[in-house]
Amino acid sequence: KDMLQNMAHLLELVDRESSRAMDTLNFTASPAVEEITRQIVSAVAYPDSTLHQLITEQVAKTPNHIALIDGANQLNFQALEERAHQLAKALYGKFGEQRVVAIAMERSSEMVQAMVAVLKTGAAYLLIDPELPAERNQYMLRNSGVKVLLFHHRTAKAANGLAPDGVDSLAIENLSETNGHFSLKIPTGDDPAYMIYTSGSSGQPKGVEISHRAIVNHMLWMKEQFQWQEGEVFIQKTPVIFDASVWEFFLPLITGFPMVLSQSGAKVDTNVLLEELKKHEVTVLQGTPTLLDFLTKSPAFKSLNRLRRVFAGGEALHRPLGSLLATQYALEVINLYGPTECTIDATWHRYDPMEGFDIVPIGKPIANMRPHILNTTGLPMPIGVPGELCFSGAGIANGYVNQPALTASSFLKYPQSEDQRLYRTGDLAKLDRHGVLHYLGRIDQQLKIRGVRIEAGEIENAIQACDEVSQVVVVLNKSNILVAYFVAADDIAEEALRIKVSERLPEFVVPARFIQLDE
Repeated sequence: KDMLQNMAHLLELVDRESSRAMDTLNFTASPAVEEITRQIVSAVAYPDSTLHQLITEQVAKTPNHIALIDGANQLNFQALEERAHQLAKALYGKFGEQRVVAIAMERSSEMVQAMVAVLKTGAAYLLIDPELPAERNQYMLRNSGVKVLLFHHRTAKAANGLAPDGVDSLAIENLSETNGHFSLKIPTGDDPAYMIYTSGSSGQPKGVEISHRAIVNHMLWMKEQFQWQEGEVFIQKTPVIFDASVWEFFLPLITGFPMVLSQSGAKVDTNVLLEELKKHEVTVLQGTPTLLDFLTKSPAFKSLNRLRRVFAGGEALHRPLGSLLATQYALEVINLYGPTECTIDATWHRYDPMEGFDIVPIGKPIANMRPHILNTTGLPMPIGVPGELCFSGAGIANGYVNQPALTASSFLKYPQSEDQRLYRTGDLAKLDRHGVLHYLGRIDQQLKIRGVRIEAGEIENAIQACDEVSQVVVVLNKSNILVAYFVAADDIAEEALRIKVSERLPEFVVPARFIQLDE
């Protein structure tokens, strides 16, 4: 049926415009494409609010509910609000109005307070992992235009000397509240709420600027889409340099439920994580399929009696794992998909064990997001035909920080609407006749490992910056392991090269193998 509809529409176009090339014929008018797209797009009128306003509104509803569980310490919503407000007054009193403020702290209640405080001043926050290479962190601070870097005593050693010239570095313990005026202009929906850096093909990470409108749209969709029940407990365990961490921070704060700040560390110690899930009776867990599969192999996973909902994302979810979680453990399994530039998630799919797909679909768009499957000339593909997956809608990022050319090439004007933009994901996908999207892989040279999109060019540039190396190629082998093949004038020990590269790149993108070649 789909093929006949597509063929009939194509023949009509050929008859009318017989002199044009096939790939320039517009399938937009196809009844099948138009009707299915209309059915899956949901327009929801969310309040014109900011992220921190949503938190303040929830504080008024549940002031005495536990907001944060940080090891042995707990903080209720009212205390969090008061401390964040005091910190915001002190921050504004000392530094005045800022566009973006960097925070270099490990996962802690102080970090959450600082994030909310920065938002209250009208600025966007940029989270810096003190354990990343200093060179990379300094680039992000320079590129983002940060003038203020906050840290606390536990990260003082790593943060000391991190700030480039022109950036004030200060421990939050040394910020004292002022009695001065504190009445700032509330940010608009277009103003940035946070910046987050991802791998870049130029050899440097690229900063993505997310607006309040975009993150509020995602948060309110999550709040309203799923039936949150009394007694929910969330856990924040995703490292802060990944955008999946964002909703782990803010969804509990706008729904009034406790957030356990995992002590498992930046690399996520799974034994510690499993202990925390059981001890705090966590009900909601997010993870890549790789992590979830690893957790299910531990006998301790069977004892998580309170866990009821699992969000999978970052990489393809295969049927065996989905079926295991849904049937053996009776968990609700939600498959999420979305690049950072679409504000965490753009689509979702509730797994059904009766489905026959080997790879679980990425599903349908979240509220106020619209998918587009396009060919190489930017025209829509018919139902069931693969093309580049693009998105328009409320969740599209403002663009890349101080990179107008890259922004222009990735965020395109939407032909049917002057005030909308399309983001090109670089992912290959297709739309089936039921309005369900299926992820099929990448259309470019970008790699994906453990749920993280990686530009091979960034790794290659870092390796070639080593004096001895003249040529290098980085590939992802069949075992999903990064391997660097390189040419050098003299023999180089693999471990020596790894150490040099680790000074420039985060650990998760340092190749597992370095293999020297003659040519």
